[in-house]
Amino acid sequence: MNKLIESFKDYYFKMSCKVPDGHKCYAGYYHRGHVRCVLIPDGENEIFDGPFDYQGDRKYATGNYYRDMKHGKWSFEYLGHSCTKWLSVCFNKGRVEGPLKFEVENQGMTTNTMSGMLVNIADGKVKGPVVGLLNDCFLQADFDADGQPDGHWILHMETDDMGCHHFHHELYRHGKLLESYETRIDYKSKRPVQANLYKRLAYLLTAECSPLLTLIARGTITSQLTM
Repeated sequence: MNKLIESFKDYYFKMSCKVPDGHKCYAGYYHRGHVRCVLIPDGENEIFDGPFDYQGDRKYATGNYYRDMKHGKWSFEYLGHSCTKWLSVCFNKGRVEGPLKFEVENQGMTTNTMSGMLVNIADGKVKGPVVGLLNDCFLQADFDADGQPDGHWILHMETDDMGCHHFHHELYRHGKLLESYETRIDYKSKRPVQANLYKRLAYLLTAECSPLLTLIARGTITSQLTM
């Protein structure tokens, strides 16, 4: 039944697809999966140029190509055995540029936890305000125009056994850590703690998010994000 449905989708795609002169629609096998896309025939090679929709083994990718380079908004999804990852990102001729939204749900033995981030990428760096989740805890952070951590970072931590809310603070000035401390909502005092928010956010971006950029590697110049 699934093959019949996919065959119908392929047929509908080819019939409804409007392509410029010199282009053609393709629906069929691609990299151990199935793709619907627009191509430019070029001898023995073919150039991706237009919408692209891929479904493989536990992974999905949707976006647009411009002359064989990823361009515009792309969406990726990976269904792992113990986690599910989603990425929405903008490309400018193969380079990541603009808003990026990433989420990962980790499935535990009894509970699931969410982590993720909403950032802006410019010149290959994270710049401006960041909103994130670190194991279900809400994060607010900021980066300066050079991509360095800046300002007041704060993680809204889970409540303790007494029901008190905890907050982890890190203060930066253009990449330099000034102070790291923890507060409780019922206490005015603060307790010094080791800084770890930048390291945790960097791991989320480089180790968890970046591999999704190359679920479909073709047309990708930015294959690794860093902080």
